[in-house]
Amino acid sequence: MNEPISPAFAAVLRACREEINARFTLMRREFPELETEPYFEFLRHCGDPVVTAVEKVFPVVETGQAVWEAGLELVARGFAGPRARHPWMDETWQTVLTAVPALVAEDPRRVIGSLSNAMHHLASTPDARPEGWIALMKKAAPLAGDVSSLLQAGQVAAWRSGLAHYREGALNVAKRLPAPLVHAALGVADGNPTTLLEKLSSDPWYHPDHSTEPGKIVARTGSFRGFGGPFIAPPKVVHAHGHWIATSGDDQWIVTADAFGATFHRLTGESVPPPSRPDRSALNGLTLPPDYGEATSLATDGSTLAVTTAFTHALLFFQTKG
Repeated sequence: MNEPISPAFAAVLRACREEINARFTLMRREFPELETEPYFEFLRHCGDPVVTAVEKVFPVVETGQAVWEAGLELVARGFAGPRARHPWMDETWQTVLTAVPALVAEDPRRVIGSLSNAMHHLASTPDARPEGWIALMKKAAPLAGDVSSLLQAGQVAAWRSGLAHYREGALNVAKRLPAPLVHAALGVADGNPTTLLEKLSSDPWYHPDHSTEPGKIVARTGSFRGFGGPFIAPPKVVHAHGHWIATSGDDQWIVTADAFGATFHRLTGESVPPPSRPDRSALNGLTLPPDYGEATSLATDGSTLAVTTAFTHALLFFQTKG
């Protein structure tokens, strides 16, 4: 038996019935598999808790409308609801949005849209950790004093959860956030936030939870496309234009990597120098895993050495300077 929707949300849905029906019909033309029951199940289990949390302190008309609008888009695209490809969007609504009712009420479309978009990005990025982002935001979100701080904390937490290309922006906004919010978004207990951010800024391989040392592998990233990775063939790597660039077959990718994760972004139209021909002496005593084969390319940015090998689709990153 279906759980009832709260009276406050039910009143919003009744008032918007014609608009909901019209938008549902339009959305179904684009997404023919969209059905009524999965949509309303999402509204019951994920939308209604948000409205109920807001109702305790604020009127809910604008929030309720933003909930059904965003919910329709997410369910139609398969990002949320009982037929979603992953559970993380539903959990974001149930745990993160409900933790900040005042901020949702202040700007419901912006808050709901931004946090849902962040989760979609995390959930669709290989090796990112959407469950980690939810855990961080459950603690960080209630500490945010306004909508901007909430969304900035979400950006910092997304970087901490594997979106390495957020690094520069996350470090910049973290400098402007209160210390408790920085600690919560980065998942650290305490300490001087200025010192912490300086360490993170100066060393991409610095991790608050464990130490690293020169000469060790600090990251393995990338895999065969048939297993969900980006590479059709074992890649080769160069460092050019300020980026790590991996080539696999006819494809080129900018690789962004640090202690928290790695992301790949397809590169088109750029002139990239050919990989250097590797020799064992260039490894300077660094040890490759025995089953990876010989090095096929090497690249350095001065403090990190990236290596590709014959028998794997992964890139290996060695920290060469502490």
